[in-house]
Amino acid sequence: MALKTYRIFLASSSELSYERSLVTGIVADFKTKRPDLHCDFEVVKWENFASSYEDARKQDAYNEAIKSSDVFLMLYWTKVGMYTQEEFEVAIETQKIKSKPYLFLLKKSDGTSVEDSVKQFEEKVPLGNGKFSGTFATEKELRGDIEDELNKLFKDRILELGERIPATLLSPNGPANPTVFLGREEELKEIRKRLDIGGKLLLINAEGGIGKTTLAAKYWYESFYEYKHAAWLFCDGGITQSLKKLSPNLNVDLANFETEEKQLAALKHALSKVQNDFLLVLDNANNKDDIWAFKQEFEGFHWHVLFTSRCEDIMAEQTYRIGTLPPPLAKALFIQYYNLPVNLDLEDKVEKIVHALNYHTLLVEIFAKNAAKAKGITSLDEFMDKLKEEGLFMGEDSFEISTDHTNQHQKRSQASTDDILNKLYDFSPFEENESLRKVLLNFAILPAQDFPIDFIYLLMTNGEKEEKKKLQVLLETLNNQGWLSQTQGSYRMNPLIQELSRNKNAKRLAAETEELLVRLNIFLQNDGSVFRLSSQVLQAIITLIPAIGRNLKNSPSMTMASLFFKEALFSRITANAVNEAEGLKHYSKTIEKLLAKKKDDPDLNRERALALSLWGDFYLRLGDARKAEENYSQGLIINRNLAALDEGNTRWQQDLATSLSKMGDFYLRLGDARKAEENYSEALRMRRNLAALDEGNTSWQQDLATSLSKMGDFLIGEANMDGFEKFIEAKTIHEALLEKEPENIQYLFDYALDFLRIGNVLKMAQHENARLTLQSGRDILQSLCQKVPDDVNFKEHLELVEGWLKEMENEE
Repeated sequence: MALKTYRIFLASSSELSYERSLVTGIVADFKTKRPDLHCDFEVVKWENFASSYEDARKQDAYNEAIKSSDVFLMLYWTKVGMYTQEEFEVAIETQKIKSKPYLFLLKKSDGTSVEDSVKQFEEKVPLGNGKFSGTFATEKELRGDIEDELNKLFKDRILELGERIPATLLSPNGPANPTVFLGREEELKEIRKRLDIGGKLLLINAEGGIGKTTLAAKYWYESFYEYKHAAWLFCDGGITQSLKKLSPNLNVDLANFETEEKQLAALKHALSKVQNDFLLVLDNANNKDDIWAFKQEFEGFHWHVLFTSRCEDIMAEQTYRIGTLPPPLAKALFIQYYNLPVNLDLEDKVEKIVHALNYHTLLVEIFAKNAAKAKGITSLDEFMDKLKEEGLFMGEDSFEISTDHTNQHQKRSQASTDDILNKLYDFSPFEENESLRKVLLNFAILPAQDFPIDFIYLLMTNGEKEEKKKLQVLLETLNNQGWLSQTQGSYRMNPLIQELSRNKNAKRLAAETEELLVRLNIFLQNDGSVFRLSSQVLQAIITLIPAIGRNLKNSPSMTMASLFFKEALFSRITANAVNEAEGLKHYSKTIEKLLAKKKDDPDLNRERALALSLWGDFYLRLGDARKAEENYSQGLIINRNLAALDEGNTRWQQDLATSLSKMGDFYLRLGDARKAEENYSEALRMRRNLAALDEGNTSWQQDLATSLSKMGDFLIGEANMDGFEKFIEAKTIHEALLEKEPENIQYLFDYALDFLRIGNVLKMAQHENARLTLQSGRDILQSLCQKVPDDVNFKEHLELVEGWLKEMENEE
């Protein structure tokens, strides 16, 4: 390297072979700790000399090495051998003539008895004459003694500081000198250590904008005087193409070589002349194949090569992964760029903002600068609200900001915050690769979490082996290029990459992800009370829906609305009122957004009526009669209008009957018998008409049975035994339905309720068949609880009938 080099001759007997092995590392660590010295150190010991020397000539060679050394370091313990004694004497005689080497003697003193040779040696050179630094017993003490003595040599100017000679720049230019460097000091030390000790190549790996380039640039500027040559290449066009930029400073005219292979060979030949003391930084090397090709071509060169890359799973032992800044440092970075006096109120607001930015280094910088420029126009509170509502892209509120990122990547000093975000990742490779783009965008709408590979196969393939193989290749490609990260068989996408992906592909986001939404809707097929999937997988899919909805908020669709509907239904079944309300809210909002574009669309209006009906159910269960009636009534009006449009449209007639039935439930609960009967009667009449149209339509038969049961409940409540006949008729319909589908959960539950209704009437009449009838209903409910253990409704009705049976036992 372009540094003044001091030679340290190490003398000792073989009994201190372990301590001898430590010295080189101790001296190397000292150099790392003191870059300000601008010096290098060479530890000379007998192990360095070629084995071809004869024994006598070997000692002569050692003695000559002592004469050219700057420091003579002698370690001794239980004995001082003949050759060690000779080496010491050569050092003494040389010092008299040249005033060097400086003598530095350390004795290992751990209580072990010593030979006479030690006593005789110390009598000739007594302790305290300036040639000894002391004794040591442990490795820690040995390290401390050597470091202290070297520091003293420079402090007393026995050893002079080296001259700072800058490296010769081989690339057209270097990086921008980081204007702010905060919180990466330990990473900087680790890079220096790994390059000095661990090997020639090091790949700094992180997601875009985390600080890879800034870290490499800081190392470049702190180490620029430690190399003879240096080159910084931005590899957006590939490593090979970037290497060609070195040709002018290497005096290579690439025009003289007609093929790329010959051009590369000419560059390699020229670079072979600078293969030592050369720092090469390959910034933004995001192509895995490029990195492997470079490593293969230049394996034999002894440079320090520093890559910055989003690629993972490359050169695992030579990869240094860096993450986001710790929260306190991210906050400090924001405040530094925001440039205001710190107070508790500001710190609290900044803490929320940097959390929203996921502590991402570049985002913290550009949004702090954006907020600083907007002072007086936008408060930090307004800034935070906009960030929560609209995401990272500021649109018309975006300011032009100067960052190191714009200097290095865009070759200009100013860019808007939105420009910088768009530049973080280049989406052009996905323009012509539809399969890759679809996988990317599917991940972009999912939650930012780890997904096991089997779950990804479930979401994104039809389950066939070939489809899984194809998807695996696409996942590996995205992982290698830094778009996804992989850990232990799982993949995830960073929230920032998700937002960038959605923003860059906003116009086709809905179309590209529709297939995933359709597949999710198929998984969530149900019969109104029971879903087909196992509870574990079902729960995993349901939890995806809120995040998908947020990520597609600007792309409303019926498939997304259907997912919100199923989320609400699942939450109702599992008695989670909070999630049910969230699902209904998003379902309703999606329908309203679609209606804003197609106001008179009958299907959308039908969905709106359904949403209002579900809200009515929700508020009725909460005991809020006013809101329940308001929603039921609005839904009923829409369904009446649709039914009046076309009396032959059986689907609209069915919807109206359902609305009427629910209004009957509502008025019955309020105690308004007249209105309850009016609505129940109209619903029952309409459903009889529909059922008569097609006895094979199981949906219409089921609706008729429901209306009969409700009318029966109403009549029995009014002490009208005609209700009992309605129960018997409903039970007959359910028996016919179960003959067609004996395992249908909803039919079985309704059939169990038939037994409970009939049995309760018989119980009140003290009929002898009451117990047997109720037991039949209980048996069905028990089997349903075993099949669907999470269904609260089944459990409640089972507890109810078991209570009745216990009452009957007690009465007997």
